[in-house]
Amino acid sequence: MSRANLRAYLPPESWAEGAIYLTGREAHHLRDVLRLRSGAELICFDGRGREAAARVRSLDRKGVALEVAAARIVPAPPCEVTLVAAVPANAKLEQLVDQAAQMGVAAFIPLQTARTVVRLKADQRARKLERLRQVAIEAAKQCGIPRLPRIDPITPWKELLGRFSEPDLVLLCLVEGAAGWIPQALPQPLPKRVWLLIGPEGDWSPEEIREAQAQGARTVSLGPTTLRCETAAVAALAQLHLALQSAQS
Repeated sequence: MSRANLRAYLPPESWAEGAIYLTGREAHHLRDVLRLRSGAELICFDGRGREAAARVRSLDRKGVALEVAAARIVPAPPCEVTLVAAVPANAKLEQLVDQAAQMGVAAFIPLQTARTVVRLKADQRARKLERLRQVAIEAAKQCGIPRLPRIDPITPWKELLGRFSEPDLVLLCLVEGAAGWIPQALPQPLPKRVWLLIGPEGDWSPEEIREAQAQGARTVSLGPTTLRCETAAVAALAQLHLALQSAQS
């Protein structure tokens, strides 16, 4: 990241134009990691579309004093995309959130399915959720994303089924079985809210597929090969974004 593109996250409740004294993780990153000095310029964002140019006024052991200019609001995309993905093994969940944030999703829902191998205890889930939210912030800072994705707690399949009325369209990505491509599944007019569902590496159970279809989900394919979950998520998001942009142009 070039010095001209440095970004700092200011939570909405901490936002103010003019003088701001930044403490905590963000101040540590600017002062001790990036080693900024007085006069350094950067961009502040609140994760809800608000951005503003800022300048470092001074630094001390406790924090960083910034001078924040008038903010501008970056318009939200016309279609809100939520990635719903079965919790993968190892450290891939953080990778999923990082990549989803880079792709500009509005929300990420980690999912517990019938074939999900990873089972986290309540205290582990709370720590993981906090970590995932920080991963999203770091991705937004790195990639210039004006809006942070909402990161939901790990959600059981049955609970997710009860929320299928929230989006205008649910796309269930299958490893096996006849299904069309994502562009073929988009209706006209285009939906304003889409959920994109990625299953575990063992794929969805037959019951989960039937239940999703009964709730109106459309099944789609990502191609003839069996993709890893993190690869499948990126491939699906890329297909969906390209299809939405093509339909809007």
